[in-house]
Amino acid sequence: MSSTIEAATQVLVIPVTGGGGCVLIIVADLFCGGRGSALGAAVMPGVQLRYAANHRRTAVETHAQNHGVRSLAGEGGRHHRTPEKRRSGRSWRRRGTVSDESLITTVLDRGVATVTIDAPPINVMSRELFRELRRFCTWVSTQNDVRVVVFRSADPEFFIAHFDVELLLELSASEEPISVGNELSPFQQMCERLCTMPKVTIAEIGGRVGGGGSEFSASCDMRFGAIGRTVVNQMEVALGILPGGSGTQRLPRLIGRGRAMEMILGAQDLDAETAERWGYLNAAVEPDLLRQHVDNLAHSIASHPVDALVRAKRSVLNTEELPLREGLIEEARLFEELLQTDAARAVMTAFLQMGGQTRDGEVELGSLLDRLRSAFDP
Repeated sequence: MSSTIEAATQVLVIPVTGGGGCVLIIVADLFCGGRGSALGAAVMPGVQLRYAANHRRTAVETHAQNHGVRSLAGEGGRHHRTPEKRRSGRSWRRRGTVSDESLITTVLDRGVATVTIDAPPINVMSRELFRELRRFCTWVSTQNDVRVVVFRSADPEFFIAHFDVELLLELSASEEPISVGNELSPFQQMCERLCTMPKVTIAEIGGRVGGGGSEFSASCDMRFGAIGRTVVNQMEVALGILPGGSGTQRLPRLIGRGRAMEMILGAQDLDAETAERWGYLNAAVEPDLLRQHVDNLAHSIASHPVDALVRAKRSVLNTEELPLREGLIEEARLFEELLQTDAARAVMTAFLQMGGQTRDGEVELGSLLDRLRSAFDP
């Protein structure tokens, strides 16, 4: 913790009203000078992070018995105690703990960063929400203590409704291009980072998702939905445009050309069961089981050796870029790299000691692997 305090611009310990706990606020520019990695060292299991894009702050919340406010480094930090309130028609929520415009809250627990989107009234992908998600993706891609990222919504009816149509109208009246030459647009850059970052990304789609929200979800490694609640609609063509944030390129790779054409050109609601059958969703489960299902999977994945996770994801992504023979050669190279790691040797040794490669052990392989994961759970 001391190295983090030295690297941070300022650290404040501020009491939480009515609980006897405290909020540890580390004020730093996360995206310049490598301070994001120093900040990541301060994140402990069970803590809560909050991101405020406009103020470039991250707060690490933990429970500690401290009743005073003390600055550990420097002056100038502020803590707003304004009560939480919502404004109809505005896609942001006032949060008293960190800043006035924080739309996502992130909790880190045993290698899993769970990001909750809360942008009332319907989680439209506004300029502010896009900015926060983009900065979060940039930050989390470099954090060694995060292995899995789960995106979910605080609103049970909406995951991310779609991109802000009012903002699209502003862009249509602007002479500035959205993309420059052969470069990806900012939204495409975020989706590509989401897809290729060395973390496992999961979208928990408990309600409606459409347009840019669907493109964001499709860029994740996995998607899970709720039967009777999850609805997908790739709506852009009905508005006279097309999915311009990666949808026309990623959806055919995800669900096939014909289904992608139907989804994009039809612009019709797709229920959870159909989305699962088409391959858009990994699974559609009962609404009251969705969160538990996603959390269990995320923590199971996070318990695996991090080098194996990163290289396995990279090898799967190679199927979109490399011919089969080149992909197989790269797969073999990554496999050999992993064989030389201490983590792989330790886990394989423990596997044999727990009964792997015995008849009794292999008959109950799932249970054996659960015990193995528990033994190496970060």
